[in-house]
Amino acid sequence: MAALVLTSVAVAAEVEKTRAAEPAATGKPAPAATAETAQPLPPPPDRFIELPGGASVNAARRTVALPVEVVNLSGGLEFLLTLGKTKDYEAVLSTTVAGTLLHFALRSAGMEAAEVSPDANFEEKLKAQLEKGTRVEIAVQFAGDDKPRPLQQLLLWSDKSPLEKAEWYFAGSYFKNEEGANVYAADRSLCLIASYPTPEMVIGPTFAVDNPYKDGSKRYLIPNTQALPPVGTQGRLFIQAKAVAAP
Repeated sequence: MAALVLTSVAVAAEVEKTRAAEPAATGKPAPAATAETAQPLPPPPDRFIELPGGASVNAARRTVALPVEVVNLSGGLEFLLTLGKTKDYEAVLSTTVAGTLLHFALRSAGMEAAEVSPDANFEEKLKAQLEKGTRVEIAVQFAGDDKPRPLQQLLLWSDKSPLEKAEWYFAGSYFKNEEGANVYAADRSLCLIASYPTPEMVIGPTFAVDNPYKDGSKRYLIPNTQALPPVGTQGRLFIQAKAVAAP
């Protein structure tokens, strides 16, 4: 895992270069956070150990916490959580924690990554991967909230119906070779928590979701504007290993 952390430093630096070089997304800006919602985020809860890069871990509870920010309130979602703000228009939340560091934090909390297949048969092999990755529950607590709220409460289906049952798993992304360097795919795609399954995701859904930008897509995820605070609101996202029922 030490090698993973060292690699993440270089990857995070490369992501920052890419982010700075790309033009800002065009289109109508979403509402900004008000003075009330833009209050500073409190430190991680007690018994969480802060790791380099911004993530915190509570190994006893098998939980990871990340600082996040609301970045978008409209449109079909490709990401539920993205790295930085280069692709904020395709996501609902962003974080400054690199994908490699998120992976390391999840492993430090005792979670197991699935064996992701980056080839063309990804969707065919998805079921087998689901059996290997730790199932997780995700919740978000925004500045000013009394307690975290399940991530699914912040989302809707494309027909505006509620996302009542949702489960995610630790997919783990994969490393690929780029010009002789080992690069973590999630840090290249900026996909930390995916809206629909992709090989690059660190965490993804166990349920069926369409790509909103693919022809024929009918069932994809959108932000729940009635539940989300304004763009710019800070928060903390919690990823906890789901308890396994006794046999």
